[in-house]
Amino acid sequence: MKRLLTLMMLFISIALVGPVLAQPGPNPGVTEPGAIPPPGINRRAMRSAASGTFMLIRAYNSKTITTLKGVVQSLKNMPYNSQVPGSMLAAVLKTDQGDITVYMAPAGYLNDRKISLKAGDEVEVTGSKVTLGKQPPSIIVKDLKVGEQSVALRDERGVPLWLEAQPRGPAK
Repeated sequence: MKRLLTLMMLFISIALVGPVLAQPGPNPGVTEPGAIPPPGINRRAMRSAASGTFMLIRAYNSKTITTLKGVVQSLKNMPYNSQVPGSMLAAVLKTDQGDITVYMAPAGYLNDRKISLKAGDEVEVTGSKVTLGKQPPSIIVKDLKVGEQSVALRDERGVPLWLEAQPRGPAK
């Protein structure tokens, strides 16, 4: 009887502790494919941003934060992938350090915040300086300032704020 009771307690302990140990680590939904998204981020938004945005989230490094001022030379909408509508706005800035590509946010996110960019605009960006593949160093923008207008694009970990801004669908 004592052995049966001990065995039952062992199974109950495993049943209670197992799900806790199976939880995703810090930063769920960002570094682990298939993980539960953080609060405020819906699965559809995560899927649509997966190929382009997740690459930038993983590359973002809060230890390489830098601020640059420059003039927009060109703008480009970079599609997330061929199967998902939408794109990320990137710009080439002419700076004191030479030309550098900066990765910002979807154009719609910037438009919603009344930020418009065009070639010739003077901007200030703060973000993580990274090297993506064999490309020259670039900046994943956290904060963008155009003239007197400023907008935050990412949180301190590099997670895009526009993912939180995605509509969640009808309330239940």
